[in-house]
Amino acid sequence: MHGLALKSDGSVVGWGNNSYGQATPPSGEDYVAVAAGYGHSLALKSDGSIVGWGNNNYGEATPPVGTDYVAVAAGGYHSLALKSDGSIVGWGDNDHGQATPPAGTDYVAVAGGGSHSLALKSDGSVVGWGRNNHGQATPPAGEDYVAVAAGGSHSLALKSDGSIVGWGAGTPGMSGHPHYGQATPPSGNDFVAIAAGERHSLAIKEVNESPALSTDLNMDELWMYQSIAGQSNSDLTAGVSITDDPMGNMTYSYAWEILLPGDVTLAPVTVDGGGAGDAYWTFAARGCDEPGGLSDSGQTFTVRVTVTGDDYGNTGQAEAEFGIALLGDINNDGVVNVADRSIANAFWRTGSAGPYTLRDCDLNCDGAVNVADRSIANAIWRGILGQNLVSSPCPLR
Repeated sequence: MHGLALKSDGSVVGWGNNSYGQATPPSGEDYVAVAAGYGHSLALKSDGSIVGWGNNNYGEATPPVGTDYVAVAAGGYHSLALKSDGSIVGWGDNDHGQATPPAGTDYVAVAGGGSHSLALKSDGSVVGWGRNNHGQATPPAGEDYVAVAAGGSHSLALKSDGSIVGWGAGTPGMSGHPHYGQATPPSGNDFVAIAAGERHSLAIKEVNESPALSTDLNMDELWMYQSIAGQSNSDLTAGVSITDDPMGNMTYSYAWEILLPGDVTLAPVTVDGGGAGDAYWTFAARGCDEPGGLSDSGQTFTVRVTVTGDDYGNTGQAEAEFGIALLGDINNDGVVNVADRSIANAFWRTGSAGPYTLRDCDLNCDGAVNVADRSIANAIWRGILGQNLVSSPCPLR
């Protein structure tokens, strides 16, 4: 047994049993179809001619001359070809009539089995001829077939609804031949192609939707801080990681976007990355308190990335909310600096920062813990202290 494959460049490769040279195809890059028999091989060329190689005891590897062929099929020791006028020719072993196709010019596909043959007609019906000891050459009635395949002693047909039917050896209740279920196809109507081997069968299913990628979006900070002395803006880097890809793509493309609140018109600007080939994006908001900017609104924005596998086209999406922080002198040391940023960031993450806490804290030092303190805490989380000032001897110190 051997196998053949047609490459995208038009060349043919072979593997497996090569006792007759059947797995050693001729060179060239002008082939458009291949077919493998028991010990011989066929290839259809782009000019409509056929070449054969391998075992030729019955002349099965010696195709007829001509350039009007559109398809080839290799049986056990016989061969078939479909002509451009819709007729079929056969050659090689014909002890069961398998190489003597029926007359007519309404055929659109052919298949060669061990000692039988099949053809699909333009009206969607299937005909069979040759050896029929297991019923393999007696196809079911109907005109809703779109493809045929012939195995050793069994046959298959693909229907227009995507289901498969089988007959011959390997069907339930069949006796007198090894039963491997080769003619008992799986149920379903999502199949798009079929193939039959000596005692096995194959089918390709339609993939309606590629399995999604699983992605994580990570940021180096939770806020952009813009009121630190001597600094008009601060960069924020978003990085995406692919945690699971069922399709196993080798490379990916990235589409980055920022979703702004409704009253914001000035989007952050790109510092680095953010291209189709970048798994990260570093950006910065516009100047502090600029009208129409994020810092002026005090609202959060959303960073979104869509990852697409370059090889199989499946996608995954991740997004996260982030904000602009206008810092106040949170620790009351007289300056707004990185220490205030660190405290605010810790509050945002966990609600506390070292000795500082926003839990049950009298932030405005009025002698009570109430909604006013919660308002200040929320303002700190947003990076804006509003009209409330944190001053000594507040418990926040």
